[in-house]
Amino acid sequence: MARLIDLNEISDRDFVDKGVVARCLGLSVRTVETLTSKRELPVYKFGSSVRYRFGEILEWAEQKRL
Repeated sequence: MARLIDLNEISDRDFVDKGVVARCLGLSVRTVETLTSKRELPVYKFGSSVRYRFGEILEWAEQKRL
């Protein structure tokens, strides 16, 4: 079982996976995958691993706010 991560313990420069992004944004993992495939989310690829820089995700969410 995956360990729960306290979002308050993550630095803006930390790389996180789609599960953490989904939890942070209040979205499903599938929605995060869709936004990633549409290149709407800032993403990094390390080999076959896809990661997101936490601070960039927060900035992205702030820009989407109405």
